Amino acid sequence: MPCILQWVEEMNSIYSRPKVFSNPDKDFTPEELSAILQKHDVDLTDTDFLYIFQSPVCAGTYQECAYFVPVILKRLSAKSPNDDIAGMVEYFLKWVDCFADQLKHDGWFGEIVSTVMDEARALSNRFEGESVNGSIFCEIFSQLNGGRSFDHAGDKLLEEMLAEPLGYDHAAWFFYLLEWLYAGLHQSSGLWRRLSSDELFKERARDAILTEIISRNDEQLLSYWEQILTRCGVL
Repeated sequence: MPCILQWVEEMNSIYSRPKVFSNPDKDFTPEELSAILQKHDVDLTDTDFLYIFQSPVCAGTYQECAYFVPVILKRLSAKSPNDDIAGMVEYFLKWVDCFADQLKHDGWFGEIVSTVMDEARALSNRFEGESVNGSIFCEIFSQLNGGRSFDHAGDKLLEEMLAEPLGYDHAAWFFYLLEWLYAGLHQSSGLWRRLSSDELFKERARDAILTEIISRNDEQLLSYWEQILTRCGVL
């Protein structure tokens, strides 16, 4: 993930750490919110971030929550391979979508989207569908296509991934998305609708996967993809 220190510092120079959360929708107990603020930033848990950014029922006002944007982005960039933070990513991106106008006014919206997309690009370079990284990647893709303010940024990511020459990892992510997210994405993504119904493209993606299976001579990999490609109608 790219260095975000400069714009993080700019954010912190405008919004200081809140002493209390205003709890505008009264969705949390005072004790829950006080416990979050008693912690240092580096000690905040994924559950704490869920409470802070639980849009549209957030822990505080835009200004109160905005302080924690660089904190959650650092958490995302520093995650370990086994960290299941898909739910945290979902709530955060929904918060970004909800407060897009304020974030754009402050000059942060584009930086946030760019940072999250860079994380998705990094994940897409290695197929790990049956893992927490698979859930994180799919959640980023889904939110970037479903949010009203993101201008189908997920389509831009998909277009980059599936450009020729199409390799194994990106072809694998395509079929994983096709199976995992199709029901929701076909309503929000013109590119997704086109590619998911393009039989010639799906055959090229299938062939990229079969080439990799043959080169590895891996029976377990063959069994895995045989099931998915059959369900996707290309075997």
